[in-house]
Amino acid sequence: MSDMESETSTPTDLAVARHVSSDVWGCIAHWLLPSEFVRLTRCSSFMFDPSERHSLWHHFCYLEGFARRAEQSLLSGSDCAVLSESDGSCWWAGPEVAWEESFRLNADAQVSGNHVFAYIRVRDEDVRVPTHVDEGDDRRNSATCAWLFDHCWRPRSCLSRAFRRMLRPCHVPLRFRELSSGRPGMLVRRARFFEGHSPTSAVAEWPIGRDPDGVWHWRLPPHTLEAAEAAEEWEDYPAVRSGPHPWGRGYGWLVELEIEAGERKRMALFQASHETSRWIHVGKRVLASKISLGQLCNEVTQHLQSLGFPSGLEACLAGTEPSTMACQVSASSLLLADLRWTQGERLQLKRATVPKNLRQAFFRDLDGFPGFQSGASSSSKSEEAVLVTRDTARPWTRLSLTRTRESIAELDSSVRQDQPRSGSRGSLAAGTSDSNLLEVQKKSSAKVKPGRSRSAGLQAVRSRPTNLDCPASGAYCTDGGGGISDSDAEEINSATAVDRGGQFSRAVSEQASQDHRRTLGPLISEQVSQPKRNIPYQQRLLMSSCGTRQFEFHPTRKGTLLAGRKDGSIAVIDHEADKTTHFLDVDSHPILGISWLHTNPQWAVIGVSQSGATSLVRYDESKPGPMENVRLEPFKHLSSLSVNCTDEYFMTSGFCVDLGLYDIVTGRRLNLFRGMHQNFINILRFAHRSPHVFATASFDHTCKVWDLRQPMAASRPVRHYKTDTMNVMCSFSPDDRHMLCSGVDATLHQFSLDSSSDASSSRFPIPAMHSNTNYRRSIYLTDGDMVATAATNESVLRIYQAATPHRFIGQLDVKGCLGQRLEHSQTSMRHMQNAPRSREYLDARERPRTSLSREGNTQQPQGVKDEYVQSLRCHPDEPRLLGALLSTSETQPDAYISMIRLGNGTATRAHRASLGL
Repeated sequence: MSDMESETSTPTDLAVARHVSSDVWGCIAHWLLPSEFVRLTRCSSFMFDPSERHSLWHHFCYLEGFARRAEQSLLSGSDCAVLSESDGSCWWAGPEVAWEESFRLNADAQVSGNHVFAYIRVRDEDVRVPTHVDEGDDRRNSATCAWLFDHCWRPRSCLSRAFRRMLRPCHVPLRFRELSSGRPGMLVRRARFFEGHSPTSAVAEWPIGRDPDGVWHWRLPPHTLEAAEAAEEWEDYPAVRSGPHPWGRGYGWLVELEIEAGERKRMALFQASHETSRWIHVGKRVLASKISLGQLCNEVTQHLQSLGFPSGLEACLAGTEPSTMACQVSASSLLLADLRWTQGERLQLKRATVPKNLRQAFFRDLDGFPGFQSGASSSSKSEEAVLVTRDTARPWTRLSLTRTRESIAELDSSVRQDQPRSGSRGSLAAGTSDSNLLEVQKKSSAKVKPGRSRSAGLQAVRSRPTNLDCPASGAYCTDGGGGISDSDAEEINSATAVDRGGQFSRAVSEQASQDHRRTLGPLISEQVSQPKRNIPYQQRLLMSSCGTRQFEFHPTRKGTLLAGRKDGSIAVIDHEADKTTHFLDVDSHPILGISWLHTNPQWAVIGVSQSGATSLVRYDESKPGPMENVRLEPFKHLSSLSVNCTDEYFMTSGFCVDLGLYDIVTGRRLNLFRGMHQNFINILRFAHRSPHVFATASFDHTCKVWDLRQPMAASRPVRHYKTDTMNVMCSFSPDDRHMLCSGVDATLHQFSLDSSSDASSSRFPIPAMHSNTNYRRSIYLTDGDMVATAATNESVLRIYQAATPHRFIGQLDVKGCLGQRLEHSQTSMRHMQNAPRSREYLDARERPRTSLSREGNTQQPQGVKDEYVQSLRCHPDEPRLLGALLSTSETQPDAYISMIRLGNGTATRAHRASLGL
């Protein structure tokens, strides 16, 4: 039916259509493809109320991945001010997205293939904004503009034009602010666009009011357009540097002042009647790296009275204990170098009694500081001050609880006692993609709805199934795997047998182990009797991952992973197509440290063993081939590295007792913390939501949790956990409430970070092999409710429930999984030899050949030893999909990544619904 035909409809037809309930039309729209719904609305526009039509297009945008929910925690309390929500002071609700136009623009861009995209937060939703790849092209202006454009940075005006095309008519000014892990930062200088799925990089702002003379006022500083223009004119941008933060940090720090809940009740202040939160810009004309703690406290002090505090009070940094002042820092301490500040921190304000001598010592360095006025004029021994506590935790949204429970229930129902191994694995042929694996699930599950045919219409086929309860970027589980391999065993044993510069000797370690066994008491059992419960699973060996030593799933690109190889090269692998897309020679030693950046999806940090070389690497998703490499200061004897959730810092550990802290923004090493353990530190991991909290696992039988907001000292960790063996690795749960510590053989502890006691722990019931070289790896799966664990002397991967008493769910056997590798050996090695090489190749010597290419022999060896899991990673989006790095106990072993999907391929009802089936 055409539009002309619809206009000639009889009054009877119109009356019938208008008597159809909106629920019926909603069901019709649910069963139609967007293209079919377009035709229906064009020929029968009278059938739909405009508001219902708007809601239906809103639903379609979510269905196709053109919009997604933001973290729920941003909608509570003072964060509503960040999004300029209507709170009584605003006389408009801000701009509204035209969902039909948003869908059309995104669908056309997806079909054309010559667009790039940015995600912008509007209130509690993240909206995908498309623009043409050549729009905003200013490469001819200067070499700097050319570098920025080639690295996905577009002019700010380009984002503004693209975003306004998706809005209903709006006559108020808009501006964009950087967004990092759910917290706002400075105003956007240039916008970031990417070809694929990316994290939300900016939040849209609009004014909260307007003066009669026409001046617009904003919630966050700069509070007027004039102030913003003046700041941009004055600001002399630092030279653009090659890296994920091309301008550095710029000038000042954006912080939020919030009155603590108990203090608010004490002051009888209520959100509806009084301002309890305020954003300020500290040091508008000072480089962020030069601002001291005293300058911060001075500016906070100037806002105390307007927030409702009595006059004459001073702001002081709080210590580690409640209602105490920080004593190990002074007013001259730098926010960046000494306190590791981050943009968008929330400062909790609370009155407390502080000894006068401590306050005077703290502010002694501020004598003569411009504008500083001290309130310490009383002669009493103590008086009140306002303590400032740094709340830096980022929001986190877990996966659907119903989906998680049904996922565990499905695994339980599919497990059979003493099930034959041959029937427990769905063997997938080499080259089978994850999309093919999903098709297996479709065929074995319920029938597909007939109205969901994907063959017609706008060609706006959905790029991926969309889960409306998708986790935040800070929820991704990137921990797992360790620096130990069988080849390291000799060095480890020798390290624990002698005393090197204050490290534990073997005798001391054994004595500590015996003491700890007596302390744990009934938690330690020499042998755990465990029934054999085989989990059905599907596995696929990635032939393009030959020679991998460490790997990491991309946090936002579902089909991408980064593999570090034993020959010192790195490769970006499309694990759905099983092919290498980008390649770079870095060093001649194995790559042990790999970590993607969370807010910059094309950048990663890597570290090399032995030489300790560290680099920032970047791949261009639009141009397969070599990768970009930015060299950083090395860290000798490197074994691991980890990036914090805001992409501002990363840390390194190694076969030493020191830790390195690096500033990603400047590319420099900020600190070297010496002697943090009494034996080698094998693994270091940052928390998922707290940019300053990290944990270390050491061979001295301890795991420690640290906080960069406090002065770092070996004797002052936040938590100090003792175990009965060397600790191979540690990992945080997705919500950062628990931590796994994996040791040797059957040692796997879970510690509660919510508990104030360092002895609060539980132990997993793992059968013991009584081997001191059985090094264990363990990770939380993405939903956080299950734990996967394996060890180097076993070919079994076990799954446990994370909650105590850690019920054993089942196991799967990886023995024989490497049997198909020889079929691909010759093709794989030829591909590696023909791959483009980087100019930064440090060592021109011939690389050590893997066992696949030794002497050109591709024949299968006569005796292949058993496989074991050398490293584990969980997929960031799919709770039952994980990657296992499989190796063998041969002299020169090969290693391949195996993609493992738990379950028998029959999705539960909730899981099918989340996939859009």
